[in-house]
Amino acid sequence: MFEEAENLGKRLVNVSETLYGSESIVTLHVLFYLSGVYEKSGQLEKSRDVKKQVLGLERKLRSPGHTETLYTMTELAQTYYALGEIDEAITLQLEALQGYRNREGDNAMKIMGTVFDLACSYHEASKLEDARLQYEEAISMSRSLLGDEDEKTIAKLAPLIALYTEVDEYELAKDLAYETLWFMEEAHGDDDPATQEARRNVIIVATSLDKWRDAERQSKKLVASLERTHGTDHADTIDAANRLADCLKEQRKYSAAEPLYTRVLNYNRIHLPPEDNATIDVMTSLIFTLRKLEKYPEAATLNQELLTIQTNTLGPDHATTLATTAIKATILYAQKRYPEAAALERHILTTRISTLDPSDPATLEAKHNLAHTYSKQGKHEEAAVLAEDVYNVYEEQGLEDTDEDMLDAMEVLRDVFIAARRWADARGMVDRELIARQIGKKEKGDDGVIAALRCLEAVAKGERDEEEVQEVREMGGDG
Repeated sequence: MFEEAENLGKRLVNVSETLYGSESIVTLHVLFYLSGVYEKSGQLEKSRDVKKQVLGLERKLRSPGHTETLYTMTELAQTYYALGEIDEAITLQLEALQGYRNREGDNAMKIMGTVFDLACSYHEASKLEDARLQYEEAISMSRSLLGDEDEKTIAKLAPLIALYTEVDEYELAKDLAYETLWFMEEAHGDDDPATQEARRNVIIVATSLDKWRDAERQSKKLVASLERTHGTDHADTIDAANRLADCLKEQRKYSAAEPLYTRVLNYNRIHLPPEDNATIDVMTSLIFTLRKLEKYPEAATLNQELLTIQTNTLGPDHATTLATTAIKATILYAQKRYPEAAALERHILTTRISTLDPSDPATLEAKHNLAHTYSKQGKHEEAAVLAEDVYNVYEEQGLEDTDEDMLDAMEVLRDVFIAARRWADARGMVDRELIARQIGKKEKGDDGVIAALRCLEAVAKGERDEEEVQEVREMGGDG
């Protein structure tokens, strides 16, 4: 059909040029028809070239500010945009916008459309502040001209939501995302593609704001909707299931998250290569979840599979592979297999020291992990040396006691001192930690405060100070 239309268009152009000349209004209209045929058939380069001819004739036969000339500018700009020729699109859109604003009469709708197209072009060109201003102007005009609940107004919100998300303006994105979802639910129902996309945007924004309950509620609705429209094994359904699992994991609902992660992983095993990032990510999340559920044999098996993949693709001493090795050591530690855990942690620490700066966070983490394991093995002197190394690095860096890294260092050193029965050293560290947490305005029920109070109770018991033990329990040390 398109071939016939193209041939007809070419013949009409030839006839028009013969009868009326190549620079005539008739030829202009026939060329515009031919450009449309090319566009509908996906021949965008040919459509662009013919539209450029049309625009040249428009400028010559009419005027740069004529309404038909401006319309052709916007049409050609859209073709440039579709071809990825964004700078050319922006140039024409700016010219068309100025032309519409200079014309007499009611041009508000055309101005609004051109402003929105210009916003999209700026967005595509990563000129985010320019895009933001144009989006906001176009939406403001649309609300004024068409109303808040007009579908064309709502449709303009999605790219602005995406832009706000890109620049971490999640609070601004949230209101627009919910507005879009409420409209789409009312207008089209849960299972319409537009509603599903709007719900997906709400989930993205909610998770970015750590509003996990909202994200969970919307994720459950999206999974159910996609299962109805796409089936249980469709890629979109699996993606939504993975997002739901993430929401549950973040709320420590590990038992509910586990089967979802398993479902996603089983799908990925079939449809994606083992080294695909999506597969690696879900394996990592499932390993974490299994550890939290104390399903250590299952976690160990899956972690070994992940470690094999990363060793084969990245090498045994790659930073990512070492991080997975550290998780393997953590699982062994949880199973009280301390000699095996320590062997892995020594390898990790040796590699970190040889490849990274001594004060690199990964090096310091490796020292902390090995200190914990040495402490469990009764190697208290070795554990204290490692823990004090980390603590001293942070002190040299001038970290405040209220800094989270410094608090972590205090916790590890405190635990090492208690395990070694160095009660005076442990008391000094616990007291310092509690003061820091009080300065940091940590509440009494905060997990860190509770742990510190329990350690203070352990110190008091070690020093056989029953009166202090009772005092600490009254402060909340007994949980």
